[in-house]
Amino acid sequence: MKLKLFFFLFFITSSCVVGQVKYEKEYRIEASAVPEKAMVLLKTLALTKKIKWYKEIGHHRKSIEAKSKQFRKKISIEFTPSGNLEDIEVTVPWKTIPKKTRDSISTYFKTTYSKFKIQKVQLQFKTVADYKAFTNKESIDTYTMSYEIVLEAKTNTSYKNYEYGFSEKGTIQSKTEIIPSNTDHLEF
Repeated sequence: MKLKLFFFLFFITSSCVVGQVKYEKEYRIEASAVPEKAMVLLKTLALTKKIKWYKEIGHHRKSIEAKSKQFRKKISIEFTPSGNLEDIEVTVPWKTIPKKTRDSISTYFKTTYSKFKIQKVQLQFKTVADYKAFTNKESIDTYTMSYEIVLEAKTNTSYKNYEYGFSEKGTIQSKTEIIPSNTDHLEF
């Protein structure tokens, strides 16, 4: 009985230490499958390039995502299944992050991992007004944004992928391990 209790408690506590895990499956959908509320909001952004629609299914959530390009940058607008805005993400080069913030984030990664490689950096906006202020090149004091960074890092003996959320000042907000999807074929 004590042995069963020990294994049960060990399992519960070890699963709490691991943290969040991210697994997502993404597939294309037609614009006709997108909620009207999302379409109306998307028109306010005045995107000029072709919009591709995706449905994302994760462990505990579903979402709809519009992907396009604006100002020669990739843009991703994520909605709830009912069409409410979750966030707007703009992919940018690492070097475009202000130096002080970049140094703060780099210091965190250098103290956490022996090796790491940044794979993607995105500016994240929670409202359309914040995104428009950014695209209109207004003062950074007039809008709120955060950073989403995807990286590959060496942990003890293996490499893992993580998605981090950082504040505008470079303070860590979230960390999620990305679980690669299983594939039965080779991907090139």
